[in-house]
Amino acid sequence: MLNRLPEMMPTLTEMVGDIGNPKPAALAKALGVSPRTVHRWLQAEEAAPRCALLAIFWLTRWGMSLAYCEAHNLAQMHAGMAACTKQQLEQARAAHAAIVTELEARLELLGRIGDFGAANDPAPPPRRGVPALPVIAVPGEASQPSSASSSTSTNHRKTARFNRAS
Repeated sequence: MLNRLPEMMPTLTEMVGDIGNPKPAALAKALGVSPRTVHRWLQAEEAAPRCALLAIFWLTRWGMSLAYCEAHNLAQMHAGMAACTKQQLEQARAAHAAIVTELEARLELLGRIGDFGAANDPAPPPRRGVPALPVIAVPGEASQPSSASSSTSTNHRKTARFNRAS
């Protein structure tokens, strides 16, 4: 920040003239010094300290112009930084969208390959209209063909025993 202080300034009388030639008492009150001190500075009996010259400089058109230029340049710089950040955000969003699209395509491919389930998934219940599983004879049990209804119930019992055994 110290490099932004003006290196060259107009004379004290030029700066006081630029701010409207205030009375020495008003200038002394603003700077926190005595009116006699301001009078000596204006009469060039002694040089005004740099801090007093800087305080008056920022009130002149030259100081305001310098401050305005600095503010404008900073605003331009920050606007550029904001535009750059916005562009980076859009690029990141596009890259993110591309990654999401690729992952969705992989997921869709895996879904097309098939879901065969796990070996330990429970068996689904029998669906209506699907023929019953064939009855496998269990050694040691005699199959007794009787009426159709008892044959069907026997088949279901044998199938159920066979499923539990395996």
